[in-house]
Amino acid sequence: MLDFDIWTNPHVAGVVIGISWWCMVTGQALVLYSRLYLVVRDHRKIRWVLVMIITNFCILHIPIMILSQVVSPFKRSFPHHFPCDVLAEPMV
Repeated sequence: MLDFDIWTNPHVAGVVIGISWWCMVTGQALVLYSRLYLVVRDHRKIRWVLVMIITNFCILHIPIMILSQVVSPFKRSFPHHFPCDVLAEPMV
């Protein structure tokens, strides 16, 4: 929406994109976690998967949201050196 100049405020676009990313990625991980008991019987392993999902959210999702909010006004000035692209690789 920001690229097509529908929204003019980059912070609003960043918040909407960040929240939708959180809902999509973390929500899908939690759905898969909820069905993990069907194939794994060890509750400790299932608990570690939940810890991994929460750690991923805290270490990758929150910093990328903050970083995108800080540098979003400068994205058009430096399109080839956007710092969020560095953090996007481990998230994939």
